[in-house]
Amino acid sequence: MDQEPYIPEEQTGAGPSAKVYRAHDSKGLRTVRLKVLLSGLESRYAVDREHLADRVASLKEIDHPQAGRLLDLDIQGDDMTLVTDYAEGLNGWEFIGRRTLSVAELRSLAVQLMSALQAGEATRTAHGDVKPSNLILSRREGIGPVLHLQDWGVAQSRHEQPRETLQFRAPELGPEDPATMRADLYSAAASLTALAVGAGYSEACRPGQPPRDWRALVEARWQAHGGGEVAFKKWLLWLLQPEAAGRPRSATEALKALNGAAAGTASQMSAGMVAASLLCNAAVIGTLAGYVLWLLRGRGG
Repeated sequence: MDQEPYIPEEQTGAGPSAKVYRAHDSKGLRTVRLKVLLSGLESRYAVDREHLADRVASLKEIDHPQAGRLLDLDIQGDDMTLVTDYAEGLNGWEFIGRRTLSVAELRSLAVQLMSALQAGEATRTAHGDVKPSNLILSRREGIGPVLHLQDWGVAQSRHEQPRETLQFRAPELGPEDPATMRADLYSAAASLTALAVGAGYSEACRPGQPPRDWRALVEARWQAHGGGEVAFKKWLLWLLQPEAAGRPRSATEALKALNGAAAGTASQMSAGMVAASLLCNAAVIGTLAGYVLWLLRGRGG
């Protein structure tokens, strides 16, 4: 395979509509990700190439460290290849098969995912296919898990969607409905839920299985792990509202609420510590007062 001006190094994955390679440009200055689209003869989920080509200019405007930036659309004969930033790591399914994420790590990933979706909102471009296989996760020392959201807008150029896409898709979207920001929020929360339940529950929401009751899985995960971080649980359930009008209007609103919930939790902890300190001081004062009264009574006797 010769994809000048990009030189493949190794195949890193294969999806329902493409094969994926790690590559470098012909000058050797940049490592990139090549998504080589399959033809209609090769896949029932093939991408409408003409439709995608018409959207390339707007997709290139999405620029964010977590957003898997589209660099180029490379056409060589019958081959069409999406060239994006390369992100080292594992997709969401692979990642949860190896380790369990803490609630603090999940919250961090949620912040990163909302920030990536904000980049799409800035250009009024919904992602349309937020799911674990489109999340690339890596772990950096001293930082924790880092997330990259891949394949922006590709699903919107497919006439038929694969099962994983349908599994994580918002319930209000029909087969021909365009992606929306609120639908992306539902898919993002469902994906975070899949990461939250981890390997112990992963078989319940693997690709190929029927759509899940994500809200029930959130409740099950928190019950199984003894609760904690109730504010984050409520935030997930908010994004998983079955009616679009019940969700945040945007990733910006969702991110603001998420950060506010974290601050609220910290405030509650601080308030609790102050209250405990006051109670402790009151107890000490009460003990001292009793001791003083005992002394006075002793002297009076």
